[in-house]
Amino acid sequence: MKKIIFSLLSVAVLIAMGLAAVSPPPVSAASSGALYAGTGADLIGVGTVTWSHPGRITADDGSYATADVGHGHQTHYLRASDFGFDSVVPSGATIDGIEVTIGRYSSGHKSPFIQDTVVRLVNGSGTIVGDNKAATTTDWPTGSEAPATYGGVSDDWTASLTAADIRDSDFGVVLSVDNPNKSYDRDAYVDYIRMTVYYTPGCSNNGQFDVELVSVTNNLTDNTQTWCYEVTNLASGTCCHDLSHWVLDLCDTTLLRPVLQQASSQIHTLGTVMLLSGKQLL
Repeated sequence: MKKIIFSLLSVAVLIAMGLAAVSPPPVSAASSGALYAGTGADLIGVGTVTWSHPGRITADDGSYATADVGHGHQTHYLRASDFGFDSVVPSGATIDGIEVTIGRYSSGHKSPFIQDTVVRLVNGSGTIVGDNKAATTTDWPTGSEAPATYGGVSDDWTASLTAADIRDSDFGVVLSVDNPNKSYDRDAYVDYIRMTVYYTPGCSNNGQFDVELVSVTNNLTDNTQTWCYEVTNLASGTCCHDLSHWVLDLCDTTLLRPVLQQASSQIHTLGTVMLLSGKQLL
């Protein structure tokens, strides 16, 4: 069997030649999976209270970053970064959503307890960006740790992040908390910070099809010959949702000329695999 690679110059449907093209199914959003911060650090910029042991936020292991927050005081940022997204989020991807989960709890027996002040993203340049997702009036749990989740599969935090940002080790999230209790000091405990990135893969192999001649059959009853090809779309990603803007460039492809010689030729689509068949006079 002969096999060739050819490019689609532009996909217009070749109606005049009886060819019908159907778009392949849309590309679904992919997920990085939940990854833990590789680095934790205390970062000044807000508040006055320093986080102790910030490097302990890299695993769900009961080892805590802590802050002793006096009544009416706020912490510095607890910065989580170096998530390792460069190994799972491809270059050129479109970022659809970001989900952050923080395992935390507060000391104390009488409300109010520790509360969020800031939960924001950090881009690849180390700049704090996007929406503040902090639940500023919600007490942290006491007695035992519980997770809090911010963002989601289609929530981009209005941060205008690119795949390059996500893949950078500086990308991450910052957390600051306060103690609204007017009478008692509180300790804030953070076990881990993990993140999931939802994205649509970028385009690869755009306009590339793999074409394989699968059979040639002689039809003695009408003195014709039927040629059948398998055409596999090698492209993937956002640029490949719709084939309707391309034109099949078959004019100089000897292998496919028999398809063009019969107006009743057809393309049948199954996912990204198409079968072409056509007849020519023997």
